[in-house]
Amino acid sequence: MHWALAGTRNNTYRLYVDNEQNPTKSYVPGQLHYISVRVTKVRWNYRGFLIYVNDAKNATVGEFVLPKDDSPTYSRHAAYCKGAVTHAMADEKPIVMTFAWRAPAAGAGPVTVRALLKYGDANTGAFFWPNEEGDFVMSEGKAPSSAVEYRTAPAGVDCNTICSNNCDGKVFFSFFFFSFFFTQLFVFCRSKNQKYC
Repeated sequence: MHWALAGTRNNTYRLYVDNEQNPTKSYVPGQLHYISVRVTKVRWNYRGFLIYVNDAKNATVGEFVLPKDDSPTYSRHAAYCKGAVTHAMADEKPIVMTFAWRAPAAGAGPVTVRALLKYGDANTGAFFWPNEEGDFVMSEGKAPSSAVEYRTAPAGVDCNTICSNNCDGKVFFSFFFFSFFFTQLFVFCRSKNQKYC
């Protein structure tokens, strides 16, 4: 958009990882973390977004794990920016949006999480970067001692069913990703050999 001004930093939008009150500052290689953007002012919901994570060499690292849905409403992998996630439609987004992101394998080093947000109607409005204090940076944490596998369940399938094939059926953790148009269940359960599946 040649007519648009460069994005400016603004605390109207806050980006954080995992916990808003105590954000993750050190990622675990290969593990899922949850990148969120919150709108802090009434009627400042953004319409467009591009979220990505770069290493120190500015290469995109990690992978966004999106709900399996034939017609995603709020997000899709960015075709023009490998490893990023972007909006699918230009409607106003919810006050908080959260995306599952799988951290890169051990050895990637520190990473920077960035989100460019578009506020306002098409051909008007402005671009913003969240967090006035600067980019959200995470150091590399210690890799887990045992392997972790994550599974997603289609609508109508519960945790015990999705874990019963290769696990002892004990659900370790589960949560729902919910938007106005679809819901996705993410499941973490303990396997027979004490790994997770």
